[in-house]
Amino acid sequence: MIYVLRDILALALPPGGLLLLIGLAAWRSWRIRRAWPLVLAWGVAWVVSTPWTGEQLVHRLEYEVHRGAVGTGDAIIVLGEGAVPHTPQSRGSGSLSGAMAGEYLTAIHVAHQTHLPIILSGGKGSFGDGNESLIGRAVLQGLGVSPIYVDARSQTTYENAVNSAAILRKHDWTRPILITSAFHMVQAVQDFRAVGVHVIPYPTGYQTSAQLTFTPGSWIPSSAGLALTSEALQEYVSLAAIGLGIKL
Repeated sequence: MIYVLRDILALALPPGGLLLLIGLAAWRSWRIRRAWPLVLAWGVAWVVSTPWTGEQLVHRLEYEVHRGAVGTGDAIIVLGEGAVPHTPQSRGSGSLSGAMAGEYLTAIHVAHQTHLPIILSGGKGSFGDGNESLIGRAVLQGLGVSPIYVDARSQTTYENAVNSAAILRKHDWTRPILITSAFHMVQAVQDFRAVGVHVIPYPTGYQTSAQLTFTPGSWIPSSAGLALTSEALQEYVSLAAIGLGIKL
């Protein structure tokens, strides 16, 4: 019963409630034969806002690259996923995004397994963001993790690859274990390969199950469904750009 109530609530809140209002307007206008653009826009907006669409798109990315054998690695690279500045924490200030915190937990787990050094790669993703690597270093140091090397300047995945490659060469490391979100791993592997670094992929932060299951609620628009679709489409656009030789 609780799931039914949740789905009904999803229809009342944006984007579901807003789409219902647009659909009603389209239905009223259909009678005067002017509604087809509105109906088309409504249909597209409904589809891209459903969890079904978002999960399908993200799932294809997340399970494209499988985890490699960490026992053959000689360093760990963790890519940034966003950070918030000027928030309280035990050491310094600033907080990691939820996705990035998950990646750091994975990195700590792999470091305990392998006793390898960790390279944190990522600066400020955009204006107003916190510096991912500097905040992350404070978090890891507070947990007693070392040694840690930092690339605090990268703003794109390609820059992650270039700057991480420089750190690898300085220490004669050639088989890094790359940790980033599963949906982003395809692009990350390609960017690192472009600078001559063949990584051992270790995707984490999965947002979809290996075996997708759907319910009637999967076709009800939600903010979470729209966010998944948007996230996946941005990644597909980035992959298309890489295919055209654009460095992202």
